[in-house]
Amino acid sequence: MEGRDNVCSTVGGRNGYPTTPGLGPQGGMAEFIKVEARFLEPLGDLAPVRVAPLADAGLTPMHAINGARHRLTPGATAVVIGLGGLGHLGLQILTATTGTRIIALDTDAEKLKSASRYGADVVLASDATAAEQILELTQGYGADAVFDFVGVQPTVDLAAQVIAPDGALRLVGLGGGSLTYAAEPSTVPLPWGVDVRRSFAGTRSDQRQVIDLARHGKIDIEVVPYTLEDGVQAFDDLEAGRIVGRIVLTP
Repeated sequence: MEGRDNVCSTVGGRNGYPTTPGLGPQGGMAEFIKVEARFLEPLGDLAPVRVAPLADAGLTPMHAINGARHRLTPGATAVVIGLGGLGHLGLQILTATTGTRIIALDTDAEKLKSASRYGADVVLASDATAAEQILELTQGYGADAVFDFVGVQPTVDLAAQVIAPDGALRLVGLGGGSLTYAAEPSTVPLPWGVDVRRSFAGTRSDQRQVIDLARHGKIDIEVVPYTLEDGVQAFDDLEAGRIVGRIVLTP
């Protein structure tokens, strides 16, 4: 009733992920997937293979961004860490729906090349000098919102080092990194007022917003199709870092 579809108390619980049709139960990576009709969304003239990632790689960053709108005002600075399947769409969503200055980071040169095309105002290599460069670009104040779409320890550390006071810090990637901070001010690695959120999946409202952006040509999804028979190769290519964007398995 509250519209918070991604935090179901019945199938998720306090420490669990909500059960997602197609991601585990009721199909997925198969010729057919079983869902209730009420979960279907009209795509119009959008090609299903081209927009399939919107249900994950589009939905997830949209939810994270919608949860940080209070800090994404015109003239603010947003940092996007990681320009892979989630990050390259998160960057485009920020470009299409906010007036913020966007700083995009990645370790991959090819992904950095595409960042400007997707709307990044500043492109930086995610290395040992990144935090210092971001602080220089913000006169030492930090970024109003930081979205970590990787979640490994170096990116979590970078996010904490560059977030501004009262900023929105969104940890989206599931790379195993962690952030520990105390209530006592002299030992806290975060400025005062920072709100930290582990953002997961999204709501139906988020999904419809993403589909609408795609329908109006505001976001472009990097898609690499593989047949189901080549599914193992698809996973190997993902693990080896050979994929820019998202893989779609087709029957």
